[in-house]
Amino acid sequence: MKPNYHLIRLTEHIISLSNANTFEEAIAEWDITGVSLAETQCPCGVPILQNCHLHNKVTLQNTVVGSTCVKRFLGISDVHGINLEKLFIGLNKLAKEPASCPSKEVISFATIKGFIYPNETKFLLDILGKRKLAEKQDSWRKKIVYRILNKVEVTL
Repeated sequence: MKPNYHLIRLTEHIISLSNANTFEEAIAEWDITGVSLAETQCPCGVPILQNCHLHNKVTLQNTVVGSTCVKRFLGISDVHGINLEKLFIGLNKLAKEPASCPSKEVISFATIKGFIYPNETKFLLDILGKRKLAEKQDSWRKKIVYRILNKVEVTL
């Protein structure tokens, strides 16, 4: 069986920023603190677009890892109780179509992270799935979407 060089590089990177001596122990030290959409490179060596910002609770180190490595190797499938895959689907759609309404996952993430206010959360959930918005509603939705995309660091 061929060695997985991507996993080896990711393992070395995570352990180097951790207090633990093994990858299995090191994984427990890490949490996802945010996400972003930007062209960058995962510590495993692969170019990525969907970035997970990780924070080590023990060493206080930070790193950015691709969403695939976070799910496959670190075993993390959600952020703040929100499905990571659905969150990225919603963010990618919103980045490509800023005129659309954010998905429930994006709204939840933006609310938890404090990017939007409770009244904005309620408003977005109320208009979710509506085809036609009044001019004022559409204007407010655009302002909220703009703030979400800027806070999430979308640079596609």
